[in-house]
Amino acid sequence: MSVSIDDLELKNFYIPGVLLPDGRFKYTLEFTDVSGVVVYINQTVDALSDPQAKITGQTKYTNTSGVPRSVKSQLSFQACPVLPGGTLFGGSVTVLVVTDANGGGVTCAPGSTSVWQATINDTVQHILFACPFQMTKTGSGSLQTSTQFGTPVPSKPGPDDASSFGMNHNLTVTSGEAVTLTTTLVVKSLGLPSGCNADLSFDGMVDGIDLSAVLGNWNQGGWCVEGDVNLNGVVDGDDLGEVLAAWGTCGG
Repeated sequence: MSVSIDDLELKNFYIPGVLLPDGRFKYTLEFTDVSGVVVYINQTVDALSDPQAKITGQTKYTNTSGVPRSVKSQLSFQACPVLPGGTLFGGSVTVLVVTDANGGGVTCAPGSTSVWQATINDTVQHILFACPFQMTKTGSGSLQTSTQFGTPVPSKPGPDDASSFGMNHNLTVTSGEAVTLTTTLVVKSLGLPSGCNADLSFDGMVDGIDLSAVLGNWNQGGWCVEGDVNLNGVVDGDDLGEVLAAWGTCGG
């Protein structure tokens, strides 16, 4: 994750994922910037391309300073493996503003085109809550707005493949207010022909290139290792067997 407050230096944060029993990863982070902005992230990610990847969760920005603060953030997750064969995407976003006794709210960050942006391969693919945007109220209370895109989810055409997916936030929060963005983002592969899980190079063939990827990474373990055909976290005989069994033209 990357965060910039008031257009100052972009700060990068690595958020370690916690593996859940269902195979998804949970990412949580909370930090207070010197500006007085508290950032809280709670996202659950199914990044395995089987055949779609999904983000669900919340990011909250609380301005504890005495002046308005602009926040620009980028949050991206790796898809494993790359989503091939064309993509569709869609989702939903809810913006919740909670104000203190002095009132206030949220607007666009200066120079921004929208409050929320969907990204694939670190490139903006769709925007929501286009600028100018404003959610404000007098006194304490809350405001909420929601919208969907790419419905039925996912149905909006995306890029030819997806190696990463995520979101950007661009907003200004007045003093004493908290803004929570709740997001669901789904990216689906239109897929390769049946039998192509072992086509690690996505060239329509299971051949020596794919075999080399397995042998060259033999016994390597971890998240999204090249050559891990069955995505069990290690490159071993099972992956070699899948390559040999699928040898030839995909779907042939």
